[in-house]
Amino acid sequence: MIRKAFVRNIRLRVLPSLVVEVRASKGMSQNQILQFLQSNEEWIDSAYTKMQKYRATLPKYSFVEGQAFLYLGQDFALSFADVKSIELQNQKILCPKNIQDNAEKIRMAIRDFYKQEAEDILFLRAFKIAKQMGIEPNRIRLKDLRSRWGSCSHDKKISLSWKLMGAPLSVIDYVIIHEYCHLVHMNHSIHFWKMVEDHCPNWKVQKKWLLKNAMKLDFLEKKSALNF
Repeated sequence: MIRKAFVRNIRLRVLPSLVVEVRASKGMSQNQILQFLQSNEEWIDSAYTKMQKYRATLPKYSFVEGQAFLYLGQDFALSFADVKSIELQNQKILCPKNIQDNAEKIRMAIRDFYKQEAEDILFLRAFKIAKQMGIEPNRIRLKDLRSRWGSCSHDKKISLSWKLMGAPLSVIDYVIIHEYCHLVHMNHSIHFWKMVEDHCPNWKVQKKWLLKNAMKLDFLEKKSALNF
């Protein structure tokens, strides 16, 4: 359960990890939240079942030669070569041969590579968009966010998930714009979404991509649900 001061109504969703996430105002009591959950049991059951079916369509990541992984929205096939660390080449993720038989070492190597790439690409996009929007966040940081792609605190600090490196640049830009708009509107009001649309007219398409492909980036989690 996540409590936020600016959340007016209780929000409920089933995450791809099959966790039921509840977002509620800090002022709501446990009884109010419990009553809300009880009154929405049918919806929760239905959403949970749909998410289970969706997960069943996803491949198990075994980190073998040829398996594809999303990088900036495109599929890159895993290949093993005489390299010292992960490299990208000709639509392939080149991985050192000396760890070819250790799936977890391969996963962690890819994970570390995405993190390093995020240091350059995500910060560059964030600074560029901030300038375009005339926005001045107090701080931008990359984090290992579990169930969100980004967040904005009341002291104007923006956090972005480095796992966005699996998404297209247009999706990354949408997430950044979304969080920047919270610097002006600390809610999801009509005015907030109007500002998002002003800076990202096709935001619905980008949001849909995240909802559809979230579990395809599960291999980047600390504890992946789809490995092996």
